[in-house]
Amino acid sequence: MEDDIFRILLPLVPLTKAIKQINIDKETAKNNAKKVKTTSMPDAVVPSVNLRGAKKRKVENFLYDILKNQLGLVEGQPVFPASTKLWMRIFYFNHEKNQSRDVHNIVKPTIDALQDFVYQDDKDILYLEVIRLDMEELGISFDVQVDTNCGIKNVKKTGEETCFIIEAGILEAGTIRPVTSQVVNMKWR
Repeated sequence: MEDDIFRILLPLVPLTKAIKQINIDKETAKNNAKKVKTTSMPDAVVPSVNLRGAKKRKVENFLYDILKNQLGLVEGQPVFPASTKLWMRIFYFNHEKNQSRDVHNIVKPTIDALQDFVYQDDKDILYLEVIRLDMEELGISFDVQVDTNCGIKNVKKTGEETCFIIEAGILEAGTIRPVTSQVVNMKWR
């Protein structure tokens, strides 16, 4: 059953850092008498339902690039067969100091990005669990251990950078909830 679990790590740039970089880019361009696009944004930012237009497309393109080019997934050939009852767990390792992003804002764009790569339709996800871990609270509000031998590429980034670990699997008949994560072990204090 453990072999049937899909796992990935999505590296992300915190939005506050992205905005800071945009402001630096604008100031540099202004000082050099050059025009800078206001839609400039690093490719990897935390997905948010609040992003619109060019910024939203840039985030979507970044996620698409990771799924296709870095993870080798093929659009239109999802990992799980169509109409399979699925569970999904998203661990959001947040390294933004004094900045909390509402969990519901990151869920929809992330689930949309995985469609056609991991599952055919997001309506197949019957159980969804999203956990935001504000890493500045590590040891105060919660304890967490990540299995660095789990086979997820760059998994050590969870301790240093804002990122997601996403797990998904098939809901087994007769179960109430999916298996406990074998990669991320945590407890609240």
